[in-house]
Amino acid sequence: MEGLLPAPFDGLGVITNYTRINSGSDFVSQKTNASYSVPGLSDNTVNFTVFYEKGPWGGRVSYNFRDEFLDNIGVAWQPHPTFVEPYSQIDAAFSYAPSEKLKFAIEAINLTDGNVHYYHRLGSSTQDHFAGAINAGRRFQMGVRWKM
Repeated sequence: MEGLLPAPFDGLGVITNYTRINSGSDFVSQKTNASYSVPGLSDNTVNFTVFYEKGPWGGRVSYNFRDEFLDNIGVAWQPHPTFVEPYSQIDAAFSYAPSEKLKFAIEAINLTDGNVHYYHRLGSSTQDHFAGAINAGRRFQMGVRWKM
């Protein structure tokens, strides 16, 4: 759809995604007899990206959100299921291609430097117990691509 925005904004775009999962499959803990959803699936995820691509320039900034999800239903040494709390992050990428053969790029992941928190749900109740946190940190990478 060309011509929707005047120059220099005619390279702007937006990508959005919302996913809702309602699975009928359940896992039952043999230790507690409680029923849980499929491990690794969040009920809600949201992605929102603003991008610009025109001429040699390209860039994007993305917001990603993931709802709570079941990590595992328990192991022998830890019979309580482990959940991951909801979390979000912002990513960005920018590029410049001065020719068809040469392109420079930089990417930043997890600019908000957020932690991912894990907790155990005790028994068949709704009582939660903090299990730990992971901080993957901000990650940056740069690259140069040369086409032969």
